[in-house]
Amino acid sequence: MGPLAVAGVQAQETTANTTTTEGNATAANTTGSTNGSVSVTMQRQTVATGANVTVRSATLPEGGYVVLHGYALTLAGQREESAIAVSEYLEPGSYQNLTIPVDNGVPGVYSNQSRLNGSQNISAVAYRESNGNQRFEQFTTGNDSVYEPQQAALSTGYVLVERTQNAAIPSAALRFTDQTTNGTTVTVASTKLPDGGFVAIHDSSYLPPENDTVDSIIGVGRYVEPNESVKQVTIELYDVPGRSLNRSRLGDNSTLVAVPYRDTNGNQQYDYYQSDGLRDSAYVNRSGESPEVIVDRASIGVNGSGQGETTPQNTTNPSGGQPVEIGVVDPNQGIFGTISDLLDGPVFDFFIGVAFILFVGFIAYQVKS
Repeated sequence: MGPLAVAGVQAQETTANTTTTEGNATAANTTGSTNGSVSVTMQRQTVATGANVTVRSATLPEGGYVVLHGYALTLAGQREESAIAVSEYLEPGSYQNLTIPVDNGVPGVYSNQSRLNGSQNISAVAYRESNGNQRFEQFTTGNDSVYEPQQAALSTGYVLVERTQNAAIPSAALRFTDQTTNGTTVTVASTKLPDGGFVAIHDSSYLPPENDTVDSIIGVGRYVEPNESVKQVTIELYDVPGRSLNRSRLGDNSTLVAVPYRDTNGNQQYDYYQSDGLRDSAYVNRSGESPEVIVDRASIGVNGSGQGETTPQNTTNPSGGQPVEIGVVDPNQGIFGTISDLLDGPVFDFFIGVAFILFVGFIAYQVKS
């Protein structure tokens, strides 16, 4: 099951901006005749909440399905990871204004999404029905592959979701303070999430220059009810739904980042990591000139660890700071410096003089004897 060949392919997108009336309809107009060539056209459109996406036209000579894919398809050719929703089985023919509900989960793909998380490029891809059972099986058994040529079977259009574009999402409150722990948990001082959701903890790779928003996640708190004011939220580290981590505690003092996330699909489970960022997006502050994800960072001290994030065996600060220089021992410092000072001082001269007198006296006594 290789990646969809999208590199260098220009998406077919019309310039018209279509306003889609959202509902539960999946019906489309079909001509019932084809010329044997596959084609898909995905238009730029404006939707109210992102519950449905409309494909302007699709021609499937052998019948099959149209699958909606997110940005990971065009960025990295990731078919399975980017799949969002699939149409019902479509008989051979040409279809106009095919509306696909986002909650039409794709078999074999972790998908529990009822609407788009926000405005984004969406790709429509045509898959053929290969074994006649009218069940989409590309990500379960490998059947029902993409039509060839793949360039004609893919089209991308920008879907603008009005709810996230024109405000309507209240901002979240979060306070994460410096603290010392045993390295297995951290405590978020307070949070309030207007739409409900979760507080996740990221390691320092979340911050620039890495800016890793997915693989930096190392802990997730419990589900927080909408508008519930919560204080002293204890979050277990290295315990993330859907992720296997090979450690259970922080080894050194670190900078960690707390981020509040929405429950975009309403299942009260944190799906951001498992969906590769497609679901349960972060709360955003839209009061400034440009939207910014709400974050709060804290310095976490670990009982029994050294100071800072570095140790004598590691001269690079993992948080992106400047290298730590470990110098050689200065012979003029510490115990060596103390001995050196005694040898150069008057006390040493006094003892040398006394020793000389005693030596001369000893020699004279031996001669006299």
